[in-house]
Amino acid sequence: MIAKKACVLDVGAGEGKDLDLVKAQLGDSARYIVIESWKPNVELLQAKGIEVVTSNIENEFIPLPDCSVHLIDCQSDSRAHTKTTIYCA
Repeated sequence: MIAKKACVLDVGAGEGKDLDLVKAQLGDSARYIVIESWKPNVELLQAKGIEVVTSNIENEFIPLPDCSVHLIDCQSDSRAHTKTTIYCA
């Protein structure tokens, strides 16, 4: 079970549909962060009040402290947009 005050990271969030499902379970007390770079999706996610990181995951670290994320959503299609292999646990 994930705590209500968890930190949730969605890598390649798109429009945030997966995150909407998680948010329906955890509510507004959790911290929601996404990694997304396509401008229309960035604007949509920001309008939803979601924290957006635009890091290039191929050659930049995700700007979060170690062990600060409780749940990671990394859809396989996010890896299709990278030149190198990205492993998500």
